Amino acid sequence: MMAVKKNTLSIFLLVAILIACIFMIYKYDRHILAWQANKNIDVEGVRLMMLETEVQALIGEAETYIPGFGGYRLEYPNRGIFLTLLNDNDTDFYRRVKEINIMTAGYEIYGIRVGDEYDGALLTINNQGFAKEREGYRGRWRRNMYIVLDKDEDKVRSITIGITDRVSESRIY
Repeated sequence: MMAVKKNTLSIFLLVAILIACIFMIYKYDRHILAWQANKNIDVEGVRLMMLETEVQALIGEAETYIPGFGGYRLEYPNRGIFLTLLNDNDTDFYRRVKEINIMTAGYEIYGIRVGDEYDGALLTINNQGFAKEREGYRGRWRRNMYIVLDKDEDKVRSITIGITDRVSESRIY
């Protein structure tokens, strides 16, 4: 009788731990994606989910600030860096970098630089798991993270990497 209670308690505890793990993965999915992506981003130290104050400490004040509905854009055209941040305080990306766009060959995202051959760059991101396309969205997707390669003839003209936000994606501004 005691062994049955002990086994039941062990199973219950195991199920509770499994449910807690699933919840944590769901809740912190965007953080996990950013952590994975940031290892493959070389843009003057700028990272996804980095606070605006940290970005400014790294590369200075933005040359251009563009306000928008639910977010804003910090532009550094002389550096070829364009960042999107959110300003809704109930999002995962409140005042954090949600999207990085580069237009200069001096930076690298997943081993791809502006000026690389477009077909080779597409193969590179496909090999990194960005093979799926989403209806109504540009670029290649891996779960809730995307990369958009813009091209000029057969060369990469710009690279954008970003992560969708669970809250802001469901809003209409």
